[in-house]
Amino acid sequence: MDTLKILIVSQKGGVGKSTFSTNFAAWCGEIKKLSTLLLDFDPHASSSLWLSELSPKNVNFRETSSNDFSSQRWFIGARAVIRKADSTCSVAIADVTWTKGMNSSFLNEFDLVVVPTSVSQIDLDATNEFILKNLSCFSQKKVKIGKFKIAPALILLPSMVTKNQLKTNPFTQKNFDFPFLLLPPVPYDEKVRLLFKKEFIHNTILESKNLYEICF
Repeated sequence: MDTLKILIVSQKGGVGKSTFSTNFAAWCGEIKKLSTLLLDFDPHASSSLWLSELSPKNVNFRETSSNDFSSQRWFIGARAVIRKADSTCSVAIADVTWTKGMNSSFLNEFDLVVVPTSVSQIDLDATNEFILKNLSCFSQKKVKIGKFKIAPALILLPSMVTKNQLKTNPFTQKNFDFPFLLLPPVPYDEKVRLLFKKEFIHNTILESKNLYEICF
């Protein structure tokens, strides 16, 4: 069994990264019936707390957060955790808050790299700079990793988007210096925040439920 490995990563909080990671994992397990593993590398461990409280079907999780981001040991340990997921599940989702000492070679362990971003101009600029500075394999026009392996696909996720912001498309060449795929946006919905440790989005009647499911 080939495991689809997805990294969901941002350089700061408040963009809905852990909410997306947790609910996507639960949706894969409960709706798509896929054996799913969530690897929670986030220091706050929000994803692990949410999953541990509700125990969704077909979903396992591992809380692997560490404060040791300044050394190569984090990279080696994290890489080993990801590789152990091979052949043990259909989907492995890693929730990571990127910090300065992390090794961009970590990206090579994944098939997809999803970067959530809000759509204000200041946040779009910050996302562009973050990817160019830290996710180096996406800032190069030609990528070769090893002899056969190709680079993971970069996917941007418009996150916490208001109804007014949905009327425009800021994801143009003007704002980004690299190619990427674009997910359907997930909306800003204060009610989603209230679900923490209580319920998953796909089990609610929230207006935003359908938009999340389209994105998933």
